[in-house]
Amino acid sequence: LRIIASIPDISAFETRAQFCAVCGMHALGQDGKKLCKGEIPPNSRGGFPRKKRGVICDWKPTLRQALYLFDDQLNRNSESVWGAKRKAIKAVYRVKHPVPVEEVLEGGRKVKRYTDGHIQNMARWKVLNKFCRFLFAELKRLDKQLSEDEGQLGKVA
Repeated sequence: LRIIASIPDISAFETRAQFCAVCGMHALGQDGKKLCKGEIPPNSRGGFPRKKRGVICDWKPTLRQALYLFDDQLNRNSESVWGAKRKAIKAVYRVKHPVPVEEVLEGGRKVKRYTDGHIQNMARWKVLNKFCRFLFAELKRLDKQLSEDEGQLGKVA
């Protein structure tokens, strides 16, 4: 309910990407800026937005928080439809990255990638992005159906 209440008018969005951006579940390019239409997210050093200096935070905070709470429920109820999807995504990531890897970044800073926490966060972002895309499609379908039903009522009256 919190997610639905936080969504502005769905007819204001033309594409899934616009909706995902308002949700805060869009991909960023290597420079930390939104990707252009048709641009493919980079495999290295891109990612999802977070509040930090130099990144524009133009998502709706209440909606993003509601999505995080939804993800928390998916983690607790892994037998639900979306919980099972999240669990499957984690399993795929764990098979793809069986052990943590230590990388040295520019400047000599060392970071560990693909730890259990990193896999958890990767799965969170992926499933929430998929959920936002699903939600957009369903809301658009319902909006279209409602407008058709209103048209039918106008003809009858």
